[in-house]
Amino acid sequence: MMSTRPTALVLALIFLVGLTGPPAMGQSETGQSEADTPSGPGDYVIYTSDGAPMSLDRVMESVDTVDVIFVGETHDDPTAHALQDSLLRRLEQVADTAGRPIALSLEMFERDVQSIVDEYLSGHIAERHFIDDARAWHNYRWAYRPLVERARAGGYPVLAANAPRRYVNRVAREGPAALETLPSWARDWLAPLPYPGPSDAYRDKWRALMRRAMPEDHGGAPTDSTDASPHGRPDGQEAAHPHGAGSSGPSTMLQAQALWDATMAHTIARHLLRRPGAIVVHLTGGFHVSSGTGTPEALRHYRPSARSLVVMIQPAADPSRFEPEQHEGLGDVVILTEEAQVPSRTRGQ
Repeated sequence: MMSTRPTALVLALIFLVGLTGPPAMGQSETGQSEADTPSGPGDYVIYTSDGAPMSLDRVMESVDTVDVIFVGETHDDPTAHALQDSLLRRLEQVADTAGRPIALSLEMFERDVQSIVDEYLSGHIAERHFIDDARAWHNYRWAYRPLVERARAGGYPVLAANAPRRYVNRVAREGPAALETLPSWARDWLAPLPYPGPSDAYRDKWRALMRRAMPEDHGGAPTDSTDASPHGRPDGQEAAHPHGAGSSGPSTMLQAQALWDATMAHTIARHLLRRPGAIVVHLTGGFHVSSGTGTPEALRHYRPSARSLVVMIQPAADPSRFEPEQHEGLGDVVILTEEAQVPSRTRGQ
């Protein structure tokens, strides 16, 4: 039976049940104004999967051979967001030359707000209504707005890819079978049921995460400032979110995680079916795509022929040092950013 005292593991589980990312704008637990921004982008170094240095130009040379570019991020890393904007800008040029349509897919918006996203992109509603009604994350203005505005100016779609958190919370509390009682219109916002469960590799990654989150006196490994949350934020302040863990356990929590992955993958697969030849750029927390597990695995379930590239952007104490035991195999491309640039005051939001 899980201890009721507020261990790091319990906090991590509460975080997972509560939400997929930062609270909506204006809901910061720290009292930070939604207009506040972290410090500017810092240094970064790009590597191949096995640690050989590479350039952004070389990354772009390979994108026309893929259908989906998964970009794993730490949500409050300004360098990551600056790189994403640069990648999207360059991709526009590559796609235009190749005659391939682009789509921007975001974990940060849930499928039930797709019509609101479309209304904003089409100019039918004001930005303030879009932000409020689409439940934009509190860091939307500085982290994701430049990307959405780039898509809006370029006339290409933004996919609200994620499962609504209220249903993810239901799975975390009661397991996947609880979704069967939802009305058909609610199930339309999710991956088709039954959705694919986690692979053995994903389970192993999850267990390693839980071991890092668990205190030493409960059998865990010593922890430091490295990521102990599946969404790339080190300190799990989401534990203060009003959603509680209830009767959730590690098994149902992993199934909830798999629902996120399956729904995001299904959203991407559905777009590829509707728009043959498209290139989809999907932004998400690093845990969802690191080592090719999670969402990329679920995409293979829905669209086995889709070709993908995983770009992992991860803060490091020294971006010039590729540590094989930490970084090798994280993605097809691994970008280490300056950890000091990730502001501690916004971590966990």
